[in-house]
Amino acid sequence: MEKIIRITRWLDKALSILQVFFIVAMAIVICGSLAGIIGAKSFAEAASQSTNPPTLNVGVLKLWMQPPVLNVEDMRAFLITFAIAIAAILVVSLFAIRLFKRILGDMKEGLPFSPKMPDRIRQIAYLTFAYAVITPVIPSIFSYYMFKL
Repeated sequence: MEKIIRITRWLDKALSILQVFFIVAMAIVICGSLAGIIGAKSFAEAASQSTNPPTLNVGVLKLWMQPPVLNVEDMRAFLITFAIAIAAILVVSLFAIRLFKRILGDMKEGLPFSPKMPDRIRQIAYLTFAYAVITPVIPSIFSYYMFKL
């Protein structure tokens, strides 16, 4: 039992570090999205002035790609939607970390089978479902706005 308590204390510290990492990483992404929203006009103008189509050279294979049409409204809508999706993942992640910390709190006290544990495990299942719904949205956002799929 002493070994389990030591492991749960270590996991609790690791979750605290992970929580700080999530907050910092998501803040950087959201601030980057906001900066992109503000600078969307200048970025779209610079992209439209490019005359060379993008190419991909792999050995003897050479692909010419049609550059995506970038207009300011679509770029801003993309970045807003992206920031909302990232914020949703942040909220779910922080809730999951808080839930795991509660589970580890009971285990640190030596109560791995407390009456609240089944509800917490059920909430983990709900969070897993939420991740399964939210996570595929991010590539879809890119495909929708950039390639009009």
